[in-house]
Amino acid sequence: AKPFSDVVRIIKGKNVGRASGLSDWMGSIYNGKDPKVCDMSIPGTHDSFTYEFFGLDPIMTRKVKTQGLNIENQWDAGIRCFDVRLDYRTQYDGLGVMHGNFYTGIKFVEALDMIAKQVVAHKNEMAIVVLKFEDDESEADYQRVYNEVDKLRKQGLVVENPSPEMRLSQCRGKILFIQRYKSNKYNLDVRAAGWNENSELVFMNADDNKAKLYVQDIFESNGDEVDIQFYNRKKAGMRQCFQKAAESFGSGGFINHESAYFGISVFADGTKYLGMNYAEVANEMNPWAADYVNDHKGKKHGIVMMDFGGIDQFFWGCFYTRGIDLPVNIVDNNNYL
Repeated sequence: AKPFSDVVRIIKGKNVGRASGLSDWMGSIYNGKDPKVCDMSIPGTHDSFTYEFFGLDPIMTRKVKTQGLNIENQWDAGIRCFDVRLDYRTQYDGLGVMHGNFYTGIKFVEALDMIAKQVVAHKNEMAIVVLKFEDDESEADYQRVYNEVDKLRKQGLVVENPSPEMRLSQCRGKILFIQRYKSNKYNLDVRAAGWNENSELVFMNADDNKAKLYVQDIFESNGDEVDIQFYNRKKAGMRQCFQKAAESFGSGGFINHESAYFGISVFADGTKYLGMNYAEVANEMNPWAADYVNDHKGKKHGIVMMDFGGIDQFFWGCFYTRGIDLPVNIVDNNNYL
C-alpha cells in the first residue's frame, strides 16, 4: 500500500495547518486483512473535546485546552481513540464533558453522538472511547454512563464481547469502550481502573477474561525539574512504552501518552515560574514522538494519545503545536506491520 505520508492532504489557513484524508485509513490499509486490534498502531487524542474551550481567564485556557480540531476533523486526521472525562452536575442537565474542573460546553450525550456519527459514516473503521470521571463519582453516575452506552449498543454500534484476541472485523463500524473506573453493577465491557504515570494493569472484559494493559501517562513535572529534565523523563517513559509494545506483538494492549503539562517550571537558577501549557509541551513532544515512530516502522506502537492531534497551530503567539506528523506517521506505520 502507498504510505499515507505520501498522500495525506495538508489544509492550511492563517497560522494553522491540519492533516486530512485519513477518514478511512483502516479500510484502506486493512482491506482483506484482519489484524488483532491490540497489534494495530492507533492515534488518539487526550481530552478530546477541549477544542472549543476558551475561558475568560487566558491562564485557565492555557491549562485546559489540549486540542485544536473538532471531532470530525480529528477523525479526518486519522484519530480513532478519544479521551472523554466526565462529571455530573445539575447545571449541565446531566453528564458534562470536563477537563479537570472545567466544563467544555459539551454534554456526554453530544460527545457520544459526534463519535457515533463517524463510525456510522465510515463502516470499515472503529473507534475507541476511554472514559474517566474527573470529580466525585457514584454508582448513579456509572448507571448514567451505562444507560447512554446501552442506547448505542441497541443500535449495533458497540463492540460486543471484546477480548485480547479480538480482530478488527469484530469492531468495524463500532465503538470499543474502556472505562477507567470500577462499578459494582454498571461496568462496561472493558475495565481498566487504577492507572498512574506508569502502570501495568490487568484489564477485564464483561466475562472476566484478563489481559495486560500497559499505560504510560507521565503528565506533569515534579515541581523541581527544569524543562529539559522533564522532557527527558517524559521521552524515556514514551520510549519504554514503545519498546514494550514492540516486544509484545500478538498480545497485550498499550496506551502511550504524548500529552503533558507543567504546573510550575524551574529556571536553571532554581527560580520557579508559571509552567508550560499543553501546547508548548506539544511543540517539543509531538515531533519527537513522530520521529520515533517514523524511525521504527513495522513495530507495534499501540495507542498513542496526543495533544493537538492533527494540527499545527500558532498558539498564544509563541510557538506551533506541531501535531500533524504524529498521527500521520502512526497511521502510516500500519502499512509496514
